[in-house]
Amino acid sequence: MNAINLKNFRWLPGALLAVLLVCAVVYFWPANNGNANAAFARAVTVETALSRQDQVALVYEGVGTALALESIEVTAKESGIVTEIHFESGQPVAEDDLLVSLDTRELRAELEVEKAQYDQAQLEAKRAERLLKSRSISRDEYDALQAELRAASARRLAAKARLEEAVIRAPFSGVVGLKEISPGALIEPGTRITTLDDISYIKLFFSVPEVYLAKLQPGLPVNTRTAAYPDKQFVGKIAAIDSRVDAGTRSVRVVGYVPNTEGLLKPGLFINISLPLDVKQNAVLIPEEALLAQGRKQFVYLVEEQKAKLQEVQIGQRNGGEVEILAGLDAGVPVVTAGLQKLRDGVPVELPNAVATEHTEQ
Repeated sequence: MNAINLKNFRWLPGALLAVLLVCAVVYFWPANNGNANAAFARAVTVETALSRQDQVALVYEGVGTALALESIEVTAKESGIVTEIHFESGQPVAEDDLLVSLDTRELRAELEVEKAQYDQAQLEAKRAERLLKSRSISRDEYDALQAELRAASARRLAAKARLEEAVIRAPFSGVVGLKEISPGALIEPGTRITTLDDISYIKLFFSVPEVYLAKLQPGLPVNTRTAAYPDKQFVGKIAAIDSRVDAGTRSVRVVGYVPNTEGLLKPGLFINISLPLDVKQNAVLIPEEALLAQGRKQFVYLVEEQKAKLQEVQIGQRNGGEVEILAGLDAGVPVVTAGLQKLRDGVPVELPNAVATEHTEQ
């Protein structure tokens, strides 16, 4: 028997390696590099859904700030010692309710002095009238006494006003904030006592881009949410639209009012705004999971002749898990919703029986 000379097969390992490389390239080469390569790819199991036609709302989504319907800092107008505080922090109060009383003894004494001086000036003015008739005094003396009467009346009214301002009342109904003074404290004009907010309605301030200006009008509904109550929606209305468009941001300021009957919303909250502006009829809608983003472009996979076809689309509004297709797709076309990660253009696809039957019936 002749011995096999292995030197004659030195090419064999290289040839085997080349065959393996060719097989790997055919198997793994992306199918979208050509239909010829795609023919060698294994079929990918996918799920599809039909694009459908329905009406869709044109909605602007933005952010805003919640403010009280009316809001002030309660301060003192007169200096004085706090004798009594008539409210608790966070308490609802009605218009003209008593909030704080100051020591008024000195002010009352000043008022009595001014009353006495007014009474005296009044007597002298009446006496001057009689003397003027008998020409016992000159017209200039009479006019001087009348002027003193008016000055005394003004001083008396001013003293009375200062006494009334020593009793601090709520100028409107609302909810007071935290107490920032204590009984016995000496307060000066401008000293902050508490805050007062009318939160029966919440005033919303937000801005809308100028492209939506033609569709804005008072009375349009405003849907709002806040991180404090993520599962609750608050519905209000547009109350006013600014007369100017901001030249820097190219947006217009809008004010809306939201009923706050439960008192959940607080001034200063960050608010998410959803503003329905119009309704478009016969819009094409697909499930949001069918979209495939590539850079700034959006694509979907169609199924044609049991193969995946990559199709560019233009999208519009997103709403409730669906997205509007502005161009690139008609209604009633199946689009791939599951299995997109394994797809390439031209790759064979398989549909589960249940899904295929459902689409056939439709």
